[in-house]
Amino acid sequence: MPHRKNTKTILLIGPLPNKNSTRIGGAKVSFAGFVTYLEEQNIAHQVINIDKYGRKHGTALANLFYLVVNFVRHIFFVDLVMLNFSQRGSKIIAPFLYLIARTCRTKIAFRIFGGEAKVIFQSLIWRVIWKSTILNSDVVFLQTKELLDYFKGHSKNLQWLPTSRKHVRKQLSDISFQRRFVFLGQVKISKGILHIREAIEQLDSTYAIHIYGPIYEENLKFLAQKSYYKGFVEPSKVIETLKDYDVLILPTYYRGEGYPGVLIEAYSLGIPVITTNWRFIPEIVKDGETGILIEPKSTRSLVAAIQHFNAENYSTYSKKAFEYFNLFDADVVNDKLIRTLNAL
Repeated sequence: MPHRKNTKTILLIGPLPNKNSTRIGGAKVSFAGFVTYLEEQNIAHQVINIDKYGRKHGTALANLFYLVVNFVRHIFFVDLVMLNFSQRGSKIIAPFLYLIARTCRTKIAFRIFGGEAKVIFQSLIWRVIWKSTILNSDVVFLQTKELLDYFKGHSKNLQWLPTSRKHVRKQLSDISFQRRFVFLGQVKISKGILHIREAIEQLDSTYAIHIYGPIYEENLKFLAQKSYYKGFVEPSKVIETLKDYDVLILPTYYRGEGYPGVLIEAYSLGIPVITTNWRFIPEIVKDGETGILIEPKSTRSLVAAIQHFNAENYSTYSKKAFEYFNLFDADVVNDKLIRTLNAL
């Protein structure tokens, strides 16, 4: 099959899921989704996985060595470099690769995952480094609209690139409410897990509330013995797991929260959400339509939101959530991304 016409050969730098790791965050899922899109569209590209050897003790230098060697190998044979990094890589690695790419006179696109870009930029040293390197990229992609406003004037070509997911369901059918609620993500205190536990204790047995995800923190290990904890879910099984539930709950107050991918995955199935009025989340949740926004760190608000859903109002929420997903449809978002890259 020939490559799609009028496309650049792209060198993609970013994190892909490691087979032996349970630390599969939204950045890896998003980046893997874009790589899959390029493969499906037969667009010429090369990929360097910055987490080739995972994130176990002693692998950092191996990952860095693999990245630098392969970057130098490929840089002379591509039209464009797209750097895809979260907070840690955006500080040092991305500016370093930017300098190499500029030396080779290669076009550069920079994408930062999550919502930490503003926090990093408020530090004088990183502001100076970013303004002299990655913010001078030919295009800079930011995940939230608030970040676009904040960085206006610091980069010549800013673009909104929201979290996106594949459209897995073409239409809704048999909408019903069974009082089944689910948390699916990294099991951390900052994700509101203890408030979910308290909500489970306060609600009666007619409510099913389940927790899925890897337990990262020692003081949450006790959850492994609870009947409502259902373990780790492989990324490929997330959609199938969500299909068994009516509402997604994410009472997060995690500092680095951007656009949580699991909210978008829920929308793709017509599943409304309960989440917090925290950082950038209100940009992608229409309170009272696609879900309910609650106060961070409030079990009372979480319980009230859970009890708000009923057989009468659920179908309206579900339809609104499903319709809203169109804004985050991966095919639409990635097609626009490719057209932006080809125009450089």
